[in-house]
Amino acid sequence: MSSSIKGGAKMAAHLKTFQENLGKKKTVKVGFFENATYPDGTSVPMVAATQEFGSPVQNIPARPFMRPAFEENHEQWGKAISGVLKTSNGSMEGALKAAGGAAAEDIRKAIQAVHEPGLAVSTIKARLRDWEETGAFEKDADLQKPLIRTGHMLNSVSYQVEDDDGS
Repeated sequence: MSSSIKGGAKMAAHLKTFQENLGKKKTVKVGFFENATYPDGTSVPMVAATQEFGSPVQNIPARPFMRPAFEENHEQWGKAISGVLKTSNGSMEGALKAAGGAAAEDIRKAIQAVHEPGLAVSTIKARLRDWEETGAFEKDADLQKPLIRTGHMLNSVSYQVEDDDGS
């Protein structure tokens, strides 16, 4: 019994790319990175964590968005990796970029979906004062919508594909 592989140069190129990528471990990180800050220097990851888990000391209730985004979508992210691997000559980096982009978008959607717990009356009044003084957000924006005041946190959701050093 004999077997043969057809494909010539295309097959050779595919195998070479696959072999080059074989020893390179990559990982994708999704969320808020330490270089993300508000214009006043406040850390976006710190604000996001405070919103995700709450801060009893600051009287801020938990408004989870990262965990629900993961729970509802992580299987689709795996499928995105698999799908891209099948269509991109085995490019793990391309597959992780596709999954990272999908995960970041799902987190943004989860932020937009949070409506409870509602904002404190004092927060709504502060938002209105802020708008009147600075115009820092659109007047027609929902003053009672949690997690979105200026959209800065929403727009700071990102992803990075990095070499996986095992840490």
